[in-house]
Amino acid sequence: MQGLDVYSDEYKLCGKIDIFDIEKGLLAERKKYINILYERNIFQIYGQCICLREMGYTVKQLRFYSYDDNKVYPIPLPEDDEQMFEKFKAINNAMQNFDMDSFIPTDERRCKQCIYNDFC
Repeated sequence: MQGLDVYSDEYKLCGKIDIFDIEKGLLAERKKYINILYERNIFQIYGQCICLREMGYTVKQLRFYSYDDNKVYPIPLPEDDEQMFEKFKAINNAMQNFDMDSFIPTDERRCKQCIYNDFC
């Protein structure tokens, strides 16, 4: 499957997957070039994994694929990396409880680059 809209009731997440091989249970996220995998990348694929599972699919493997250099980066499933999964849940909780009305921007240069700039 490609480009499937996904949603999680438990974590109140929605998004779109890149590629999911149903037979292998392999969820993959393709990027043009991966130099470094950041926590935000792992949180993205964790969210997609959780959504797919809530929708009834079996996800057995996660990975990123860098197509410029043809490299594959396997990612442990959320249940196999407790520390990273706890960070994911904490970030998600903070996002769900974020109060935009009380937010005070602290870095004007950074805010100009932000996709949520119009909301501030």
